[in-house]
Amino acid sequence: MSVASEPAANTAVEAVSVLWVDDNSAVVQNFRKLLAEQEGKNAFLAIDWASSIRLAEEKLADDNYGAVIIDCRMDDFNLDENGARFLVELNRRNRALPTFVYSAWLDDALYRPFLDQSYAVDVRSKSHRFERRLKSDSFISKIHFFGANYVSLRQLRPERIAYRDYVKDPDKFRPATDIHWRKHQHWILKDMERHGYEWCVVAGDEVVDGSDDLFEFPDDSQLRSIGERSNLVPFAYAETRIPEETGPAKTGQAWSRTRYNNDYYPTIRIGVGERDIVGDFDTGAAQTVVSEELVKKGMFDSYREEAHLGGVYKCFVKNVTLTVVDDYGVRQERKVPIQVVPEWSATTFQTVNSNRLALIGRDVLRAFEMELLLDSHHRKTFVRLL
Repeated sequence: MSVASEPAANTAVEAVSVLWVDDNSAVVQNFRKLLAEQEGKNAFLAIDWASSIRLAEEKLADDNYGAVIIDCRMDDFNLDENGARFLVELNRRNRALPTFVYSAWLDDALYRPFLDQSYAVDVRSKSHRFERRLKSDSFISKIHFFGANYVSLRQLRPERIAYRDYVKDPDKFRPATDIHWRKHQHWILKDMERHGYEWCVVAGDEVVDGSDDLFEFPDDSQLRSIGERSNLVPFAYAETRIPEETGPAKTGQAWSRTRYNNDYYPTIRIGVGERDIVGDFDTGAAQTVVSEELVKKGMFDSYREEAHLGGVYKCFVKNVTLTVVDDYGVRQERKVPIQVVPEWSATTFQTVNSNRLALIGRDVLRAFEMELLLDSHHRKTFVRLL
């Protein structure tokens, strides 16, 4: 299961306000002291403290925080003060608010079921040793990354847009809908993992559809039906299958000349929508990836971010008609859920081959029953549809 991109060490100076819920004041005060020693008045986190769940509820009423850190065991003599249970309640009320757990009781039978139900971005034991520089610590950098993201996006509420209003003028709502993934990715990914989904549809604050088969990814008519039933904008996301290449090929013969000497990619001639192209064929890629030049973004296509060869790119998954014409003139069309990438020329997909508009993956072998012969002497591909 793919996960949200790991945030880099934070370099921003603007502080994110964080509520730390823990009945042990020493834990919070020690962290504040360490933060002040390293960052002074320009600390990148502003830590507020709540010693009880009741006080935390009061402080959270105005939605002034970018993130919340919660301890599980809040009071040795009061089992009602269950921080893990409070975490679940908080997640239900506002799934977009990033929550984190810092506790010595992660495996306790009283708290574990609640933690398993939660949408906590990260869970750490109090035995966790912070990096010498807090900005470099993965737990702390996630708190700042997701907290700053939430603060910048909380006024935009794509999950509440009425579908009937949206279809009248999608462009009017585009600034909000384009940030849906950034705002909600942490809990969407958790729900997909729990259900074993390769794709899901989100309406409001709920996953309303999904499947473990990417080839069942919904088309526009299915998404329109969901929107009409719920009167909420449907957002469809798929587990993007990143090409498994980890660097340039050093040996072998193929067909598209790469930037590396004597290295070629095998190619397949394929139709994408209304365009016929020669795409690089990579058996290390589970999913076909194409430039948005070939497939334009539609009303129900939702961007998400992914990483490839050290670079980050945006993409959406869409059911697209692919066409193969074999060497005997036999023609077949199939619907295939592929990745569509905007600003293609700025991505690492063109690093190896600057002329590439598509990277054809193994999904084509599933969609089309075919025989492929790779002729390395003539650098040609022979295709026979079966």
